[in-house]
Amino acid sequence: MTRYPDRDRLARPPVRGPHPHSAFEPCRPALTTIVVVALLWSAQSAASNWQPYEIGIANREAGRMRSLAERLSKQNLLYQLDLGDVQKRDMHHAVNEIDRILEQLHRGSTYYSVAGPPNEEARQQLASIENAWVPVRKLALASPYDYLRRAQQFIPPESPRGDPKVVKAFDKMAARFIREVEKLMDLYYAECVKTEYRLCDVSRRSGQPTMLAERVLKNLVFIQADLDPKRYAEQLSASIEAFDANWVGFAKAPLYQAAIEPERGEDGRFIAGLRTSIDSNWTTLRKEARLAIAGRANEVDIDPMLKAQRDLVGDFERFVAVIGRFAAGEFGR
Repeated sequence: MTRYPDRDRLARPPVRGPHPHSAFEPCRPALTTIVVVALLWSAQSAASNWQPYEIGIANREAGRMRSLAERLSKQNLLYQLDLGDVQKRDMHHAVNEIDRILEQLHRGSTYYSVAGPPNEEARQQLASIENAWVPVRKLALASPYDYLRRAQQFIPPESPRGDPKVVKAFDKMAARFIREVEKLMDLYYAECVKTEYRLCDVSRRSGQPTMLAERVLKNLVFIQADLDPKRYAEQLSASIEAFDANWVGFAKAPLYQAAIEPERGEDGRFIAGLRTSIDSNWTTLRKEARLAIAGRANEVDIDPMLKAQRDLVGDFERFVAVIGRFAAGEFGR
């Protein structure tokens, strides 16, 4: 498992030399070796018994990572351009949450019902995710004075031309991290469908709508700042279409229809109300995004759009939580 060197070095005890008599003593396993072997055996034993819903929840957590990575790229852009009152600590919160999820996906958690890697492919993909995360994490945590210096570790000197604040480079690195996360999600999905669990597809799409909402706002800012506007207008258009397709499609899904049945009373009305609020904020955000695509980005006021996007994401996270609780009760494990 990849670890972060600075953090690990502080946690490790000083390295000591061999025992002076070790060459003359019979070879016997150290206590720490026995403990490590026992833990590995326990992890492997647990991995072979992960329940279908635990694999689904692991995929849901991975989906949250891709949304957080897109949020991080948006926050970096806003912070570097001094927009939206974004503070450096806002980026730290996203980094800490991704760190937490990665740690949990590596180990699994019976307490939180999160499966560990269900197979060797998943373990290898987690290593690829860690490698993609390192440069994003370092830049996200870098102080304002250290940001550009650290960027040179990952970006060729000629690359930042036309990108003085390295925001496009950061965005590309975050996109690479998201692609690696989505490969892991495909592996979880393939493992999940073998169990005939009814929520595998729902888990596979986890985090996508909130990721797209973060991306729409980020793309809008890139266009308004005149940073590669053609490229980001294409991304913006694709993000709008993807959000619309998923959101409209989910309204027809049996799971949603069952969740808002009149017999469910206040619970059903609450879910329907969340959808109405999401619709309202999405309509506002989409209208302004269309202006930017049409070459009228200078007419867009970013601060109200940022509020609409944050409200949308907040409502969507509540929506996913209540739908998840309903689904768990309906479909069992």
